[in-house]
Amino acid sequence: MISGVTSTPWVASMLQRVVPALMGAAVAGWMAPATWASAIGSASLEHLLSRSLAEADPELRSQLLLDLLEFCLRQRCPRDGATLQRDAETAVTAIQAPDRRLEQWLRLALLLQRHGEPDRARQALQQANQSLRAVPTARREALLLRLGLAYAELGDQERAEQVFAEGEQLMQLAEARKTAFPFPEQKLEGKVGLAVSAATYDDTTISAVANFDLYKQWPRDDFEANLFASINYDSSRDFNLTWPVSQGFLAYRHRLDRRQFLFVDQLVAVNDSTFSTQNDDDDISVLSGTLLGYGYTIWQGPEPGSFQAVQLGIGPRYEYAEIDLNRRRDQVDTTVALVYRSREVPIGAAKWSQVFAVATPVDTFDEAFFWSSTRLDWPITKRWMWTNRLSVRYRSRPLEPGFERLNVILSTGLTYSF
Repeated sequence: MISGVTSTPWVASMLQRVVPALMGAAVAGWMAPATWASAIGSASLEHLLSRSLAEADPELRSQLLLDLLEFCLRQRCPRDGATLQRDAETAVTAIQAPDRRLEQWLRLALLLQRHGEPDRARQALQQANQSLRAVPTARREALLLRLGLAYAELGDQERAEQVFAEGEQLMQLAEARKTAFPFPEQKLEGKVGLAVSAATYDDTTISAVANFDLYKQWPRDDFEANLFASINYDSSRDFNLTWPVSQGFLAYRHRLDRRQFLFVDQLVAVNDSTFSTQNDDDDISVLSGTLLGYGYTIWQGPEPGSFQAVQLGIGPRYEYAEIDLNRRRDQVDTTVALVYRSREVPIGAAKWSQVFAVATPVDTFDEAFFWSSTRLDWPITKRWMWTNRLSVRYRSRPLEPGFERLNVILSTGLTYSF
């Protein structure tokens, strides 16, 4: 343990997790400038460095400048150390990700401290501390340990102890969140994706697609809405030139405790070929199902909105179908359904959400429905993500002979979160 720093369970556990990674970084990267002694100042290297610094992103530029600064602090070199430091600070400040920015400030602070610049090192640590406040709370633990160790190396034991105490408090809060109930209320989360396509030759077709996802968490309740809507225009149609198709799933839960809940689900599908029609321009179909029942959370993530759950419910299902301008169905059935739901389940960097339902009328099993909606979101930036959706619909008995039983839709595109 570092001299003067009190060992706590949090410090000990975090050292076991972080120190091996730090040692690897030191061996792989921080020793590299020592190999430049024979090349620094050469025309070819200067040209390569100039191009690299001009074209690199801020993080890579800061790494290159800090490597140069480390070399120039060790021995004489043609470059001015103060200028290199200012350039490195500018590059570090431009790094968007606060955790990556903090790591570079820490490296600069330790570099300056080891080469007899304690005042400048403290200034760099102040910048690191500011970057830390922009890091989400759930990811601060390891960074707090690194910041505390840096303060200890600068000889500021009091500040190091304060940082370690903050890290231990975060660990205790994280443990408390695993069993805490009711949940903390969270702001409304939303995602929206839009797409438009068009083609024209003898006939003109235009298609527009929109999808919306909303989620709101209260201490004992939550609400989720997944809506998909499309409208397409086809000049070759005989009746309705425009054809709307929409699907929606709404879910409201009231939690009895961390695991058990009561729910109300609502499914709506308009002109969905699997449920009634064959997408003929003169056909109309509406399916609306409501479920009320009991559910159980089989996995709860670190946030209330990240979970996997199973539900069993019963409720009315209304189905309307108009085919070839003739009404073929207009009825209400009582159905029972088993539903699996997952939301924002992490799979590597991606987030997986799923609705899987099997429903059947209570008086017959001949008209069972299968519904599966899968979404996988890959983050691109803080707000933008690449979204892939797979929708599978199946009914055991088609409405009319020759109608489709199975319908599969795969879509991909960009989604904006707010």
